[in-house]
Amino acid sequence: MHNFTETINKDVNLSYWQHISYTAHYDVIIAGAGIVGMHCALEFKHLYPKSNVLILDKDPWPSGASVKNAGFACFGSPSEILDDILNMGESKALDLVEMRFKGLQLLQSRFKNTKIQYEKNGGFELFWNPRVFETTAAQIKYLNSNLKYITGLSHTFKPYKSVKDFNFKGVHAALYNKLEGQLNPELLINGLFTKCIKAGIRILCNSPILNWTEQTQNILVHTPWNTFTGQHLLLCTNGYTKSLWPDVNMTPARAQVLITEPIPNLTWKGCFHFDAGYYYFRTINQRILFGGGRNTDRETESTALEGINHRIQNHLQELLAKRIYTQKSIKIEMRWSGIMGMGLEKYPLLEPYSKRVFTCIRMGGMGIALAAFVAKKAITSFFK
Repeated sequence: MHNFTETINKDVNLSYWQHISYTAHYDVIIAGAGIVGMHCALEFKHLYPKSNVLILDKDPWPSGASVKNAGFACFGSPSEILDDILNMGESKALDLVEMRFKGLQLLQSRFKNTKIQYEKNGGFELFWNPRVFETTAAQIKYLNSNLKYITGLSHTFKPYKSVKDFNFKGVHAALYNKLEGQLNPELLINGLFTKCIKAGIRILCNSPILNWTEQTQNILVHTPWNTFTGQHLLLCTNGYTKSLWPDVNMTPARAQVLITEPIPNLTWKGCFHFDAGYYYFRTINQRILFGGGRNTDRETESTALEGINHRIQNHLQELLAKRIYTQKSIKIEMRWSGIMGMGLEKYPLLEPYSKRVFTCIRMGGMGIALAAFVAKKAITSFFK
């Protein structure tokens, strides 16, 4: 018969030393070992070097959008930013762009480009519809003027005169941004993991949080195999947060991605977007990686369950064959999905749930760009 007054489940075969370690008191317990969670842990450890920090993750390894994304190091295409200005207002939309841009700068300052395969090949927004291009291009002067204080460039976005060199069928025009890049998200996660371990941060996987109990002086965080004690709990679970806080102002959003088999003589490089950022593609190891299309089936894709949406995958494959690579038939080598965190607006959600529980979630599909900056903002806001 189990003694439920004991902290550690006796069904778990732990040594004395593990028992001592797992019953330690933590200054902060972080839910989620993704990009945001590990950045938050490193920021907390930097602010409080002697602190005891624990990261708990529900899976055997980090999942979600942190490792299932397309590896874009971008801060927004022109039509996407203009759409955000329309829906969020100029001030808040530009503030979001600044957060993304500063986040990418912080990221590059922490890792050598070779460590995470960071390549600054530039970004292109493609237009097949001349009228849509003319409408967007007419606002580029306004957009560049507002972005100058963020990027330091007088012309962040420029018309690209050699769009026909890409050999995309029927493409009318493109707008170019030299500041955008791409990286390997798995190497980024590995790099963050290594930095956390070197900093003395404990990371425990296969430890889903069931619930928590707030006390006068502490918070007890319950997992299937142990109860951990800390001062605070920081939720960095992004698209999975509703399982812990059902009423949170965030909706999970699944994103579909495919990648082709190797294509000989595939020479073009860069991050490509179209339709206000809803579609995106890039090259990697002589393959084309293509993702997006969530806007064509929002209801189905508003889920935290990973899986293939064949309707969207077929749609992506059709666009790939008709618009992007039309020279010959190519095979799809892999398909996958990732879970993002969205809201009524794209602004990250950094707010208290209670006296001891805080959130750093809702990256809006821009976790790579936002993570380093919002982590610093969250830690200094909640704990300094």
